[in-house]
Amino acid sequence: MFNPDELREDFPHLKSGQIYFNHASCGPMSNPVRIALENLIKHKSKDEINNYSKLVSIASETKKILAEMINCSPDRIAFVDNTTNGINILAQGIKLNKGDRILLNDAEFPANIYPFLNLKSEGIEIDFQFRKWNCHCRRRYKFYKA
Repeated sequence: MFNPDELREDFPHLKSGQIYFNHASCGPMSNPVRIALENLIKHKSKDEINNYSKLVSIASETKKILAEMINCSPDRIAFVDNTTNGINILAQGIKLNKGDRILLNDAEFPANIYPFLNLKSEGIEIDFQFRKWNCHCRRRYKFYKA
């Protein structure tokens, strides 16, 4: 059973009294991530400096765990360096034809929208679903259309 209090213990930042809102480019690091990074740095600085086969093994095992979590096969999971590059790969990798339509929402970060807007030059139609209360994004959309 999921216990939020146990999860919160993994995030020391929560004890600071500050409220953190997701920024997408940075965020508080959990203890398991910090420990894994510390172990990696220690391992690469004194033990096996360049063990590519171990990296591949860890990546493969991680894909299996993630695949089970989201109910897909491990070969459907890819690691990329950041969300923006992942979305660029996705936008350029989908087979689309002139006249096809893509629906985007008005709450996306601009770097997540531009890869799809670039497809307009290939005849792909881009539609936005606007929230009634989000006037800021409606103004921003005018910039996207230019």
